[in-house]
Amino acid sequence: MLKADINKAFDKLDWNFLERAMRYINIPDKIITMMLSSYKRAKVTININGHSDGFLQPTQGLRRGCPMSPYMFIIAMEVLSIWLQQTCTQGLLKGVRLAHTSPVITHAIYADDLILMGDASRAEVDTLVNIMHKFGYVSGLYINPTKSRLWFSKRCEDVAIQRVQDAWRATRVQGDEKYLGINLSPNGDAKRIGALLLEKMQQKLSGWKSNMLSHAGRLVLIKSILMTMPVYCMSVEMLPKEIIKKINSLMAKFFWGKTNQNRYLALIAWKNICKPVSMGGLGVKDLQNFGDALFLKMVWSIMADEDKPWVKICKAKYFPNVGYLRARNATGGSKMWRQILSKRDFFSENVMWHVGNGEKACALSQPRFQGWTVCEEATKHDRSLKIKDLVDSQTGQWNEQKLNLLYQPMQVQQILQGSNKPVLDGEIGDKLIWQQAQNGKYTVKQGYKQIMQVHENSGHEQHDLWEGIWKKKNITPRVKIFVWRLINKGLPMGVHMHSRFPNFPSICQRCYEENEYDMHCLFFCNTSRQVWFASSLGIRVHELPMDIKSTLQQITHRLEDQGVQLFVNTVWEIWKERNKAVIEHRIFKPLEVLQRVSILQALIAINQGSERGVQSNLYYL
Repeated sequence: MLKADINKAFDKLDWNFLERAMRYINIPDKIITMMLSSYKRAKVTININGHSDGFLQPTQGLRRGCPMSPYMFIIAMEVLSIWLQQTCTQGLLKGVRLAHTSPVITHAIYADDLILMGDASRAEVDTLVNIMHKFGYVSGLYINPTKSRLWFSKRCEDVAIQRVQDAWRATRVQGDEKYLGINLSPNGDAKRIGALLLEKMQQKLSGWKSNMLSHAGRLVLIKSILMTMPVYCMSVEMLPKEIIKKINSLMAKFFWGKTNQNRYLALIAWKNICKPVSMGGLGVKDLQNFGDALFLKMVWSIMADEDKPWVKICKAKYFPNVGYLRARNATGGSKMWRQILSKRDFFSENVMWHVGNGEKACALSQPRFQGWTVCEEATKHDRSLKIKDLVDSQTGQWNEQKLNLLYQPMQVQQILQGSNKPVLDGEIGDKLIWQQAQNGKYTVKQGYKQIMQVHENSGHEQHDLWEGIWKKKNITPRVKIFVWRLINKGLPMGVHMHSRFPNFPSICQRCYEENEYDMHCLFFCNTSRQVWFASSLGIRVHELPMDIKSTLQQITHRLEDQGVQLFVNTVWEIWKERNKAVIEHRIFKPLEVLQRVSILQALIAINQGSERGVQSNLYYL
């Protein structure tokens, strides 16, 4: 296998070749002219000692950074792909066949990343070298041998290895090699890959100052940057649990404001942060479950997209005579295949067949059909029996005798009564359906949601509470995070701190009358009561429930959006004033709280353009 590096790929592509390639794949002349005109009309000049020496007309090269350049390069590389396929069809290339019935693999191309695969025989090597020289001559794209790498199988003889090295003049790779950032070794060291990923994330975090950001700002960086870094690797490699634990720890430290110089206080477990918003979390992805959802996408492709080349290869190698759901863990199977195989139980529980002609849907194994149960006697029959085998070919109706052998009596009656009539139209194929998706197609989002869902009897009231807070666009993100911390006992109040640090006083530092818990701190303390008494909301503190969740539920159901916004902003400013009073040992000032609430309300109104319909940039995280 040759991992080929194309010498100055984007700079050397010949325009005339590119134009012929576009015409070869039947791109309309108008589009070809439009795409190439921006290149052919360009002229360049060279300044020597500040003086121009005339203009030159370039004939090759694509602009880096231009959004069209990768697509134009792919069109050029498509010519090489066609040549290799034609040569293989003519029998001049053997390529690589992973199983007797699997498709032949000769190459893999993604833009300018090229891999050539084949036999180490002299004839095959010479054929590949000639094709690449011919392609380089007409396109200007030649292989750079100094940056290319060769990879051989364990059974390749030394004489053949030397012959291939002499032909390509490339360096042989003894260890692991990467293609598109992924390790090519089927059983690579996942711990080492995870350690490299962890190092990259640490380097990224080293340039961020968490203490200069609010929790809402840190959450945005975690979701948009840190969470996306491991996704590409996890789509083909399950990270070890210890690596995932370290990555979670890294993100948790950043979220709670830890730097190299200070300690941090995490009053809420990371697993609660990783819950969906509707379940009381912040919607950060749980890496372990998200990795499972990514691998379920591969399982879906195996079951629903059988025409994909990699699916054909897996089927030929691992389950040539049975379906995926009855495939066994073959001896010598790759680690990736074992990981794919481990997801089939969960997959089969969440999919069902929409029966068409009955040629794909198996009658006895999962995934079955909603409400169908197999009898114990059915284990004696052929497990590969299809639905079409249960239909009488002459009458087009169910074969009742076969149904009685395979299904429970109640299910047989249900089938015969017409709830599952056989489809007589042979043109309609069986279709696999993901039960939780409206369109029936699996997505990683749907799979992750299904994995993360909780039991039916939990979280309903909490779901309503989050709907009342998180979906309101007139509440700033930092206030939403504050409310989330408040509900989850994540604010450093006296009672919460005393439970973790016994020497920490639990008494309220403003009134010294009661222990400082959430309702006392924000509502029942005399200083907080003064704020609510002067507020325009008209809230009677003595009528509020004794716990914060019930209070928030009552407020969100009773008040309109503007009222809820004013309420949570007032709670937020009371908390800020409480912190100043406790830390700076100053008097709690209710009037300043009300003034800051008014200013915050005005800033939000300006940002939403409610005064003049003009969008502003005063939206605070």
